[in-house]
Amino acid sequence: MGLPEELDDGIVDQLETAMQSGDELEAWSARESYNAMIDGGGRKRLDTLKDAVGSALDGALGGATLDLVTFAGCRGVRRHGDYSPARHGDLRAAIAGLAPVPATPLTEALKAALAAAREGGASRVLLVTDGRDTCDGDPCAAARAVGSGIPVDVVAIGAAASLGCIAEATGGRLLVRRPDYPLDAAIAEASAPEEADPPCGP
Repeated sequence: MGLPEELDDGIVDQLETAMQSGDELEAWSARESYNAMIDGGGRKRLDTLKDAVGSALDGALGGATLDLVTFAGCRGVRRHGDYSPARHGDLRAAIAGLAPVPATPLTEALKAALAAAREGGASRVLLVTDGRDTCDGDPCAAARAVGSGIPVDVVAIGAAASLGCIAEATGGRLLVRRPDYPLDAAIAEASAPEEADPPCGP
């Protein structure tokens, strides 16, 4: 989420593919380019995410008790704990303090979020990402191993749309940001409770 907001998704996909290449020089060059874009100035995707989550807290998530799982590098997955509605100010502060990092341990973050959901009795997990796992994990396999006990709704930016396998395996939803469907709209939809199917009648 530390990439520039206006960066073309195709470029991100090419860089992430190159970073996982077996060619050591190609992978190194791609990582250097990727990190340079994160270190550059301007508005980042993470800034847009912070605004979108803030809007959701003002709306559909305002009365919910929430947990937060973040990461700071391949070995930096962190569960922040439960935030009741009375502590949403602390949650906003935690989100505001997030900083961009080049590595994406998506698999470990997903495992931590699902473990937190099981422990806390949560009904769903909301996963927001703009990239694939870059720490040698397989989030799709992790989701299939868990199954459909806890739905994971995936809000995807760019190449992360390939992670629809997570939503499919867990019974969640895949919501992909597009020019006509901005991030705040996707998060708002994911935050809203799903409507129950109408009862069958004669």
